[in-house]
Amino acid sequence: MNKVFLLSLLIVFLYCLEVFFPLRKRQFNRPTFQHGMINIAIIFLGTILVKIVNFTLLYYSIDLFQFKYSLISVLGIGGVGASLFTIILFDFLIWFQHLISHHVPFFWRFHRVHHCDDFLDTSSGLRFHPFEIVASLLFKFVLILVIGISQADFLIFEFLLTSFALFNHSNIKLPNSLDRVLSLVIVTPNVHQVHHSKRKSETNSNFGFNIVLWDRIFGTYKDFFKVENLEIGLDDITPQQANSLSFLLLWPLRRK
Repeated sequence: MNKVFLLSLLIVFLYCLEVFFPLRKRQFNRPTFQHGMINIAIIFLGTILVKIVNFTLLYYSIDLFQFKYSLISVLGIGGVGASLFTIILFDFLIWFQHLISHHVPFFWRFHRVHHCDDFLDTSSGLRFHPFEIVASLLFKFVLILVIGISQADFLIFEFLLTSFALFNHSNIKLPNSLDRVLSLVIVTPNVHQVHHSKRKSETNSNFGFNIVLWDRIFGTYKDFFKVENLEIGLDDITPQQANSLSFLLLWPLRRK
């Protein structure tokens, strides 16, 4: 409950920063209100109804499914070392999962619901199709079995992942000097908005949620300050469709 409370405070704090320090100017009109309501509806269906139930089952299954041949057990790592190792490894594998969701057509059909949002704000960080959330949780279940992460470390990782997703999708303008320093290590809003570009070469870059290390190592990092005329969203969908709950839920199931 403490983590839910902290995340709620973070959402309120980020929204306040968006009002006073916007990265992209926006008008507070009917389309803006509709955008917010659609994102909240998807968040309710995906995060509240699906993720919380499945996450609870996942969390309480960790101790039940720990086995002696997990990576942590085989390596004989314990204490702080085990925590750092499992959290960093989890971060890399979630980065890899994100990359797969772009390059495997079946998974991209669902992930594009997240990418068709044509204006990024804090709510965009939780805008995912319910099926994608279930698939992600199943992937994490496999990782729990293979790696042997503890309940406490799993909670820490999920808290960091959600917090950074809210932050780097937010419409907050950081001073360029600060952004250049932070983006050497973590994913800032400027870094992540490149990932939401309409250009495919930019969409298939900057896959990290928390840190930029993996993108820099594997050559998928693009510097925001070298990108020109950045447009957010997808070309093959109208703004009306991008803000229609029924369309977004059924879109991945339709034939092209």
